[in-house]
Amino acid sequence: METKIKCKHCGQEIEISEALRHEVQEKVLKAEREKHIQELEKVSKKAEEKALTRLQKDFELQIKNLQKEREEESRRNTKLLKQLESLNDEMRKLRRKDEERDLEMKKRLADEEEKIRLDARKKAEDESELKFSEYRKKLADTQKALVEAQRKAQQGSQQTQGEVLELDLEDLLTDTFTNDKVEPIGKGQVGADIRQTVFSPSGKTACGIILWEIKRTKRWNDEWISKLKNDLRKEGADIPVIVTTTLPEEAKSGIGIKDGVWVCSRTLTVQMAMLLRDTLIKVAYQRTAQKHQGRKTDLIYEYVTSSQFVQQIEAIIETYGEMKGQIDKERAAFEKQWKQREGQLQRMIMATANVYGSMQGLAGTSALPEVKGLELPEPEK
Repeated sequence: METKIKCKHCGQEIEISEALRHEVQEKVLKAEREKHIQELEKVSKKAEEKALTRLQKDFELQIKNLQKEREEESRRNTKLLKQLESLNDEMRKLRRKDEERDLEMKKRLADEEEKIRLDARKKAEDESELKFSEYRKKLADTQKALVEAQRKAQQGSQQTQGEVLELDLEDLLTDTFTNDKVEPIGKGQVGADIRQTVFSPSGKTACGIILWEIKRTKRWNDEWISKLKNDLRKEGADIPVIVTTTLPEEAKSGIGIKDGVWVCSRTLTVQMAMLLRDTLIKVAYQRTAQKHQGRKTDLIYEYVTSSQFVQQIEAIIETYGEMKGQIDKERAAFEKQWKQREGQLQRMIMATANVYGSMQGLAGTSALPEVKGLELPEPEK
């Protein structure tokens, strides 16, 4: 007998054998499905592991590539940074040069502007100056002529001054040494200015000749030395002397010897003549005592160029300097007192004139008599 059961899946009635077959099939299918699922899981797991391994290798490769790229990028960035720094330095240098160029241009412009202003000011001053140039020139010419006239009136010509100095020295030597023969050498003749023949105190024996050359110039000239030596040889004289207002270095103290020629100032002429005369007289005495030894002029020259004679001259100069200093101090003190008294007298006269003028203003000009010394000078005809 067949039994039927209702299928729980489809709801149809089926026979029991058919149901068992279905159930067995389901179990077998289920087992196969589970087995297939497990196999799929294993395969999937292996595939995942392979894929993971492959992905991991790919990822590591990518990481290595990225690291290499990063290193290259870092090196490239470092190189770029260096290039950028170099470019920045160049830009800074260029900027600095531009700034310096701008400053230089500004300075040049300022200088040009200042130069233009100065030129404009100078032009304006020149234009205004031209208006008075003629009057200034006339005034300058007048002043120059006045100064020249005053100079000529006060000093005279150089030749006249020299002649006056020669005459003064001639009179001085003649008055001081009455036993000597003082002769002026004629104008236009070759030679020195004055020839002084020294005689002994008795006036009978000629002891020697001193040649005097007088110079009154602003500068010393060494040619005077050689010229006076030639004159000395021509005249057969013994001692040459130059009296000058401008002394060389060897005679800055007032007296000195230069190349065998004595040089002195005008103020020390008498002292110089006294020493030279004394020397010639002593040498003449010695020459008389030793006239058979033939020394003559050499003896004079040796003595006047000796250290003893120079020391005597220096002693006289020092004494003269001390006395002159005392005289200058006394003169300065007296000048001060005289100036003070002159100022006091001037103030006294001005005060008297003011008082008298005030009284004339109050009483009238005709009411008071004129005071001598306070009246106006009469106009010249």
